[in-house]
Formats: sequence, structure tokens, C-alpha cells
Amino acid sequence: MSITEDRELFVVSASLSNTTSFSLSLEQLAPRPSEFRRFKLVAVLIFTISLLVTIISWYILNVTDDIDGLGKQALVVMLIFGTFTFVSLIKLKGAYVNLLIFNDRRTMDTIFSISPTNPSKKEVEEFVNALESRIKAIEYGSGFSNTEKTAIYIRHLEFLLNEEVLTNEEYKIIENRVKNKDKNRVVSLV
Repeated sequence: MSITEDRELFVVSASLSNTTSFSLSLEQLAPRPSEFRRFKLVAVLIFTISLLVTIISWYILNVTDDIDGLGKQALVVMLIFGTFTFVSLIKLKGAYVNLLIFNDRRTMDTIFSISPTNPSKKEVEEFVNALESRIKAIEYGSGFSNTEKTAIYIRHLEFLLNEEVLTNEEYKIIENRVKNKDKNRVVSLV
């Protein structure tokens, strides 16, 4: 990921099978990512129980004198639970998930996520802090009074009217709503 000097973030996502990339407007991102952590207790319990049964079966197999009776049963149990142990060990790798999730500022939908420790915790913290300061620097209307914001909005509306994006009727409706925003919380563009 890289933050460009303009208002975009360039994201490249690579996996074993493909690589995707996209540009994202910084105005769309919430300034701070949310943290997501999940621990799958079931995977840990399955691994622990199957490991214990495998060890107990191995112990019984080694100390028993009855190879044909109890020894065969212990061997079968050890092989079955040894397989469970191996499979659950592989699943155990994904039992703990730790992500920084970057959300859409308006809808709070997830846009992308990164590991907080990859490439390193320090580099990720530096990236997140740089991204946050860049987003806050371009945040629209930060530090302006309501009167100043209204004047800016009206100038933008005038620009859209001059470029014929808005009709005169739409301009007047929106201008009215912007000027009376204490009464109307939602400004409809249509």
C-alpha cells in the first residue's frame, strides 16, 4: 500500500493464486481502522483433546503386554486420533485472527484489512498514523464554522450549476436546504 500525494491510496493485494490492485479515495476511508480479533476455542480444544487421546493410546500401546487385544485397540485409537491431531494442528494456525480493518467513512462497511504485524508492527503503526494524518489533512470542512461551510457549499453548488450538472430548479432546492440545514438534516440532490 502507498499513499500518494493526491487524495488516493493505492492498494495491492497478493495471494498465491492472483494479485489485485485498486485505487481508493482517501475521503472514503474512516481515519482510524478498527481492530478485529478472534480466537477459535473449538480448534484449540479439538487439538488438545485429540493430542491427549493420542498420547494416552501411545502410552497404553507401550506398556501393555496384551498386543492382540488392548494393544490393537490402542494402535487403532492412536492412528485415528493422531490423524485428528495432525489435521487440527493445521487448523490451529488460523485459530487466532488479528486484523486492522479499514472502513468506509459513511457506511462503515469493510473496504480492506491488513495484519497489524506484517511487515512489522512498527511499520504498520507508521503507515496507519501517516494515513490518518493524511485523511485528516484533506478532511472537508475541518476547522470551519457553520457559516463558512455554508458559503463553501454554495460555491460548490454554483460551480455545478455553471457546469450544467445541476438545473436551476435543483440548485435552488439544494441551496434552500443548505441554508436551512438546522431545519433539514438531509440534503437531497434529486
